[in-house]
Amino acid sequence: MKERSDGKSTAEQNIRLLATAYFAQSARYQEVTLEGFAAFAGVSVTEIMHILPLKGWNFLRDEWILRRLRQSMDEIYKESKTQEDFLARSIATRAGVPKGVFQRLARDEWLARRATLPTARDKLLESIGLMVQANIPIANFTLERMYATAGLPLRTKFPPWLYQARRDAYFELVQNRHCATTPPSPGENMQPISGGWVDLDSGSWDLRPAGGNILKRERLRDDFAALAWSLLREELHAGEFSVGTIHAHYQGLRDAGKVLGTSIPDVRSASLETLQRAWVSYEGKGVPRVRARTGLLSIFEALLKLSAIDPALDGQELQSMVNWLRTMLVFPHEQSNGEFFSEDELNEILTCCLADIKAGIAFTENRPDLTKLSTRQNSEDGATCVVQWTVALMILLMAFTGLRRQSVLLLEVEDWVEIRAGLFVLAWHHSKKSEAHLAVLPAAIGQQLQLYVSRTEVVRTALKAKRVFLNGTNSGLWEHATTRGFARRLQAFVRHHDLRRQSAPLQLGSTIFRRTLATRALYEGLSIEALRSQFGHTTIATTLMYTRFDLFEHPSQVRAPLDVYGRQALTTWYAPLLLQELSSEERRALLSQRTQQEQDVGLCRHDHCVKAEYGSPPPCSLCEHLVTGPEFLPAWQAEHRRREQELHQLAMLPGSGHILAQMKGQFDRFEANLAFVRQER
Repeated sequence: MKERSDGKSTAEQNIRLLATAYFAQSARYQEVTLEGFAAFAGVSVTEIMHILPLKGWNFLRDEWILRRLRQSMDEIYKESKTQEDFLARSIATRAGVPKGVFQRLARDEWLARRATLPTARDKLLESIGLMVQANIPIANFTLERMYATAGLPLRTKFPPWLYQARRDAYFELVQNRHCATTPPSPGENMQPISGGWVDLDSGSWDLRPAGGNILKRERLRDDFAALAWSLLREELHAGEFSVGTIHAHYQGLRDAGKVLGTSIPDVRSASLETLQRAWVSYEGKGVPRVRARTGLLSIFEALLKLSAIDPALDGQELQSMVNWLRTMLVFPHEQSNGEFFSEDELNEILTCCLADIKAGIAFTENRPDLTKLSTRQNSEDGATCVVQWTVALMILLMAFTGLRRQSVLLLEVEDWVEIRAGLFVLAWHHSKKSEAHLAVLPAAIGQQLQLYVSRTEVVRTALKAKRVFLNGTNSGLWEHATTRGFARRLQAFVRHHDLRRQSAPLQLGSTIFRRTLATRALYEGLSIEALRSQFGHTTIATTLMYTRFDLFEHPSQVRAPLDVYGRQALTTWYAPLLLQELSSEERRALLSQRTQQEQDVGLCRHDHCVKAEYGSPPPCSLCEHLVTGPEFLPAWQAEHRRREQELHQLAMLPGSGHILAQMKGQFDRFEANLAFVRQER
């Protein structure tokens, strides 16, 4: 009996060893069967069952499965940031095991490990709390920022609790900014916006606190008002668009109604033919036509989705209209109206800016506590001159860098740096573009920005924000400079300094500054590639649109002088004057006229011709007038070596393409002047 027991024990040990080897060479759960093991061991299933009961076989197989599950669990646990990432389905799939088997063998262990991870809700609530604790600007309190702070990928759909948490945190931020805003009662379908909230269930939304306007459903066409209002409601509720964009979509829907007119009384009965006729008959041009196309496209795309469940809608015809609006509709390019600032106008604007900057610097000389001063205009003990200082700096920035208004408003205190003496680089971006850009910043403006940031730091600290430019509200409080507020400040700047064009107030804006700068820069020899990078354009063709129809000097201003010069030049060309054929009086008069002309160009109006700073004599090395001579040749050669070294160093720096292009353009101009000096020697 003992011998039989020992023999069976030995056989069982052998079977277990074979089972271990069998499991080690198995790759898939479906391959691990009793029959497969019998074939691997070279015995029958009956012999295995006689030595190793079925319960013992199942135990060995479950041990092998559990090892695979634990290995997959370890791998996915390392990859998971939240409990939602640590899924039983993912673990079972990676291990190649049915979910039911996973639940039987590893469910309790999985739940225990899952509990050690935070939930997505916990991380998002923590990120919202951190953002509120940091008192970030309301403009930065976005869903994208919340998910990024939580270290989570942004999702296309958001849970309902997130909107409630976001709204509550928003009002806490508003209260922190001294706004008397009371959160609506729980259960109301309210959507927070900057400076207040709107009731999504109402037919009127007041977006003015956030820089928008009042939107009313009753102003939309009756046949698509419900559909259009629902689309706007989804946009506002999602929080992915600014109120300015939503207002533009609302205007587009109103313009779409004007296109349809009386020829299409019901948008559901429209056809491609009737839509095209209505479009041709529409009298709107420019922006209204572009907005109308966007509104029509959103309406017909929504109707196309409804056609899947509404048999009354012709899905094929709707698809044709959507395709036509998307691809076949071409807007004629409207040429620039040629508006730009004349040289006298630009000089007058800059003079007024400098006066406001000087007043602001003088006011803050003794470092008053600006947070305790009113920003309301005409306040006797207020800080109105600091607000005017702000506007003047923004105007200078647009005039000398070509930045758009919104890019100027988004600048933060660490967005520029002096990479070498006298050379500042400014990093900027636009809300519609995710990429960042660099612009060359004049040294004088860079230094003025540093001074402004230093003198207004007390306000920025109180607001807990990094935005550079500050503005005052109608109630006299400090806030960030906004797009709507900036437009009002520009108008106030024009009124304050009585800037006029043909007896009408001068219109200021980033576009006219960009056109003026682009044209001036190209006339002065700046590389078109450098200007393209400065403006952040994708193609040079876009940059040329700012100059193709705009001349800095209007033809009416230069036609007469050019005609006089042309007649003189042609006369001299066809009948050249020979000095030896002239009398002494004629020769003396001609030479004295030439001397006077040379003296007239001796004083160059360009800044780089009158500044001999940072060790770069002679000062006119880049000037087309070239008021210098061969006596400066050693200095020219030294500057040539320095410029070559700078180009080499810039070529080694990543992201310096636009600066390199500008410096290379200057180097080419410098070499041309150097060649001229060498010839004169």
